[in-house]
Amino acid sequence: MEEVFENTVKRAVQLRKGYVWVPERTVEKMRNQEETLLQCTKENERLQNELAELELMTKEDVKSPVAPRRRLTSADAPTIIQQGTGNQGTPATSTTNQIASRRRSPSGCSTAPVAPRRRLTPTSKMIRPRGRSVDGSQKGSL
Repeated sequence: MEEVFENTVKRAVQLRKGYVWVPERTVEKMRNQEETLLQCTKENERLQNELAELELMTKEDVKSPVAPRRRLTSADAPTIIQQGTGNQGTPATSTTNQIASRRRSPSGCSTAPVAPRRRLTPTSKMIRPRGRSVDGSQKGSL
């Protein structure tokens, strides 16, 4: 019984509720956990810094597909739309209004959410009131 007691030498470890007696093995485990945690956090910070540097480098390399100092045309519309910036960043200029008002895509298929306009019936097929007209003559049926 004395050997077991000597092997698990008890130490005071400070916890939230004062001092508690803990075996030596547990203290060593806790120290090892703290060391590995510290190493992991350092490595994590280093990796995050490297990632941030790489992102900065890639951002500098990427250039916009539309040349600067050139007015946008309706031909640029597909590239602008494909960039995925959405409506939050683009001002409502005349070009964006043109893009919005265009009903057909370059391929020719209708992309508008609006239904195609119905053709009005020609006046010859308009329904005329049957029966007698004002002058009293009989009108033929349609």
